[in-house]
Amino acid sequence: MSQTLIIVGHPNQEGSQLNAEMAKFWASRPNTIVRWIGEGRVNVREEQAAFERAENIVLQFPLYWYGPPACLKQWMDDVLTWGWAFGKEGGLLNGRNLACSVTVGGNLADYSANGKHATTLDSLLEPIHRLCNYVDLNWHGVLGMDPVTMKAFLADPECESAQHRVLRNF
Repeated sequence: MSQTLIIVGHPNQEGSQLNAEMAKFWASRPNTIVRWIGEGRVNVREEQAAFERAENIVLQFPLYWYGPPACLKQWMDDVLTWGWAFGKEGGLLNGRNLACSVTVGGNLADYSANGKHATTLDSLLEPIHRLCNYVDLNWHGVLGMDPVTMKAFLADPECESAQHRVLRNF
């Protein structure tokens, strides 16, 4: 069975509510490793090694000003390096799957063409889709969660296969 890596990008792990619940959910899945990325430097080689062991990667994060928090962006800058993720000696991510699981504190319906924000989560996270194309990751889209959606998701009797649904059926 393939391994799934969940990168939780949140600057305040102790203060996290929705992302802590999602991390707990992900950690309960078989063959799944959860790594929290907060403020501060990461061990790049350890992060790359974790990435290399996984077939499926989920970036789990709260939406901050229409994108991922700075700590996750810094993680991407530090870990997805030339010579490893891309470039002449790179390409080590080829064929892996990546999806985003994003939490919003408000109403998920506000992220639609006719909603309060007049855009979708897919549109807001298009740069991550472009990143996937650049480093040969298979993009599996965005799963959005608000407090109501998360409650229904976690109560779903089909949660045994939810990890695979997330990666295939966004």
